[in-house]
Amino acid sequence: MRDAMPRWIATWTPNKAITVHQAAKSFEAMGELAAAEQHYRLTCDIWNPATHFRVHALAAAETGLIRWRLGKHEDAASILRPAIPVLAAMNSARTARQLAKIRATAPELLAEIADER
Repeated sequence: MRDAMPRWIATWTPNKAITVHQAAKSFEAMGELAAAEQHYRLTCDIWNPATHFRVHALAAAETGLIRWRLGKHEDAASILRPAIPVLAAMNSARTARQLAKIRATAPELLAEIADER
């Protein structure tokens, strides 16, 4: 995984995921969706889904939503589907916001999840 990281991430920060995530948000705000998608995906790759399931699912949701905006609907669905049950099981404002974004963007992906939010 280190080889896939930009050098500045691989060398200087102990919490790479937060730094990469902030870069992704910056790219998204500037309209650089391809760069944002790459950085959101890298954030997803950094977080271990077995130990950090909530933040991994949040990163996967952000990656999937950007991919959807880029017109990569099948790729988006493949990363969103495993994240949705994790997000639905959590009781937090961030997970609720991500589920709302997914519902607004791709409601068919939430058809199987009964979400009371």
